[in-house]
Amino acid sequence: MALGTTAFWQEAGKQMGILKDCSETDLSFCCRVMLSALSKWALTVAGGSEQVSIVKVQQIVEEKLAGYLKVLPTDDTINSEGIVETMYKLLLENGAFYHLRYNVRPAPHKLIGCGDISLIRGLTPEEKVCFSGFAPYVVESSPDGNMADDFMLWPLVGSETIDLVWRRSTTVESRVNLEEYLNIERTSGRYFSSKKNPSWPFTLARSRQPGNNSSYEYYLITGDEVRHIPGDYVEASIHEYVRLAMMNKVKKQSVTATIRESIVSVECGYLLPAPDLRFIRFMSWPANIADMKDAFKFKFILHPAVWPGVRERLISLGYEVHENHD
Repeated sequence: MALGTTAFWQEAGKQMGILKDCSETDLSFCCRVMLSALSKWALTVAGGSEQVSIVKVQQIVEEKLAGYLKVLPTDDTINSEGIVETMYKLLLENGAFYHLRYNVRPAPHKLIGCGDISLIRGLTPEEKVCFSGFAPYVVESSPDGNMADDFMLWPLVGSETIDLVWRRSTTVESRVNLEEYLNIERTSGRYFSSKKNPSWPFTLARSRQPGNNSSYEYYLITGDEVRHIPGDYVEASIHEYVRLAMMNKVKKQSVTATIRESIVSVECGYLLPAPDLRFIRFMSWPANIADMKDAFKFKFILHPAVWPGVRERLISLGYEVHENHD
C-alpha cells in the first residue's frame, strides 16, 4: 500500500475514532474505515434540510464508495454490490432517519445511553463523533434514552417472554398439522426439524401458511395442549425470543469475544432474534465485507468502547459470554 494511501485511511480512521489493530490486515482496516465513512455520509447528507430524496442519498454514497474503492490497498476486485442498499436498510431499520415515500427526513438529535458511551441519533454534519460499524457515538454516558426502547428491542427476559406469549396465545381446538419442531439438539445445524423431542414436553413448533411456503404459523406446545402464537407477535419476531429462551433452558447458548486493543471480535454460536441481529449489525463491522448482506453470519467486529453495552445486552438475552483478552 502506497504511503499516501496509508496516510489517507489512517487520518480518516482517526477522525472517526477507528484505529488499526495489530491483528488485522491493511485491507480489513481500510474496509472498516470505509464502511463507517459511508455511513457518516448517508447520515449527514440531508444536512439541515427537512427531507431529501432517497435517490440523492444513495447516489452520493455510491459516488463516495466508487472513490474509496480506488484507493483500497489491493489490486483485487472488491465485490461492492449491494453495500449501499444494505447499509441504507440498516440505518433505516435502526431509526437513523425516517422514510417518507421517496424521501428521508433526519431523526431528531438524541443521545442514547449505552454503558459508558452514548449512541447518537440525528447526526449533524459538524458533530464530532466516533464510529463503531455504522453507528455514531460519543464517549460520554447519558441518562437520556434507553437502548432497548430506542432500538425497539424486546425488553423481557426469557422466562417472562415464554410466560407472556403462552398467555396471549390461542388454544387450538382442532387438530393442526405441525410440520417442524424446535431442534433442541441442533442436529445438522438446523433450528427446526421434523421430529419432536419426546423428553421435552414444552416446545415451539411451526407449519407453513397455506399458499405461502416462505411464511410460517408458530405454535407453543405443552403436553397435549397446542396454542397458536398471534400473527402480530410473529411479525415483531417475538417468537424468536421464545426460541432463544427455550434453547437457553436446555443449555446456555454462548458468545465468544476476543478483546484486543483496537477491536473486539465476536462470534455468536446461536442466531440472535431478528431485532437484536439488526441492532448488532448496525453497531458492528462485518468480519468480511462479503458478509454485508448475509443475515446469518455470526462473526462481527465492534469498537472496544461499545462492547460493554453490547455485552450487557447479550447477557440479558440469556447468552453466556466468554471473553478472551489477546
